[in-house]
Amino acid sequence: MYQMRFSLGSQPQIRITGVAGDIEVYGQEGEEIRLEADALGNVNTEGNTLILDGIAGDLRLQAPRGSQIILDGISGDVRVQNIKGINVQGIAGEMQVEAVEHVVVEGMAEAGLGGKLSRLMSRIRPFGMRPSSRKETVSESIPPKAEKSLEAEELAILRMLQEKKITAEEAEKLLQALEKA
Repeated sequence: MYQMRFSLGSQPQIRITGVAGDIEVYGQEGEEIRLEADALGNVNTEGNTLILDGIAGDLRLQAPRGSQIILDGISGDVRVQNIKGINVQGIAGEMQVEAVEHVVVEGMAEAGLGGKLSRLMSRIRPFGMRPSSRKETVSESIPPKAEKSLEAEELAILRMLQEKKITAEEAEKLLQALEKA
């Protein structure tokens, strides 16, 4: 297990690319970034940016809450909690997000949802992300054609939310109604 520490201020940017394993990122008070990895690839800093590339194995980060995380080329599952923002460009595994102010998933932005974000994100499959295990269980009883229609409706609700045509509360009510239907 490799361990490293960095101090890049209270609002660093962390770019994580080419990870062949799971990633956990947890926000904390202060300015220190603590990294634990099974194996290290390239680790560099540029100004207030930490760049992690080519890590073979799991990665765990504790970072300042004001951090901006960029994820690309991740083959495992990702869990992000208590961080200001994330930009997801490519994940092959499942994604779990909690208490994140701003999320961009391959061009789709959702902001200001707070605690509701993880519940909304767990119900959809944005652009190639695998559904959560809870969704997989529900999906088994839905015929494939109905499931595709349901996904399209869920994405339409999230697009309306993105365009600020509806509030987060209204989006959640609509998603709950779809789930019951």
